[in-house]
Amino acid sequence: MQEVREQRKRDRNIGQDSTMKFQNRYPLSGMLICPYCGKTLRRRQVYKKKIQWLCSTYIEKGVKACKGIRIDDAELQGLNIAEQTVVEEVIKNGKKHYCYTSKADFDCGIRNSTVSAEIENGSVLPSVNRPRRTVIKL
Repeated sequence: MQEVREQRKRDRNIGQDSTMKFQNRYPLSGMLICPYCGKTLRRRQVYKKKIQWLCSTYIEKGVKACKGIRIDDAELQGLNIAEQTVVEEVIKNGKKHYCYTSKADFDCGIRNSTVSAEIENGSVLPSVNRPRRTVIKL
């Protein structure tokens, strides 16, 4: 039984010091790129077991190193991403949407317009963040 566990760890690259341990666990691992620092996004379980993809620099070094990007896993479910893609936040009509550009195009300065944030039926992707309420104790 111990041998089986050790083999699974080796197969999933757990406990190794290279960045390759983050590259093969999920279908989008290593495919999503932060537009601010150029590092990959990592899948994390956040508040109330919600799954989000966050910038790896932001996770490791904080907001001072990279502004970071945060996108829900549910937003990415219907997308067919086959190459490294830069995910940008786009504000359109006061709402936050996401724009997906291939890394090669992004490096050349070519960016998809906000029209690319539209899905098959023509509707714009829903906003991820909702307004926060601030409670002030008196």
